[in-house]
Amino acid sequence: MQLFLPVLLTDIEHWYCVVVNLVDKRIEVLDSMELQTTDKKVATVTVVGMLFNVLSRTRTKRQLPTPWNEWHLHEPEVPEQSNTHDCGFYTFKFMKHWMGGRMNTRELE
Repeated sequence: MQLFLPVLLTDIEHWYCVVVNLVDKRIEVLDSMELQTTDKKVATVTVVGMLFNVLSRTRTKRQLPTPWNEWHLHEPEVPEQSNTHDCGFYTFKFMKHWMGGRMNTRELE
């Protein structure tokens, strides 16, 4: 099971997608710009933390995602935008064509 979370970095008006793979205990960051910022890391941890908080209220203790230290963060290579304003478009395309660990690039065109 995968959960797709579009995330907006408000200070630079940039969208990217966080995929929470509940089966593989993996968090995948799909970003059409190679941003390595503290704000992005903080936003990712905050959004996933909020999701885990909601899950903890709605699921039994036995079904909860495992502790954070057992999860892996992965930033796979994805197509990059060629300008500074298409990030929202790419975010939704990534959500549509992500295939659990890889991008279906044939359909992305």
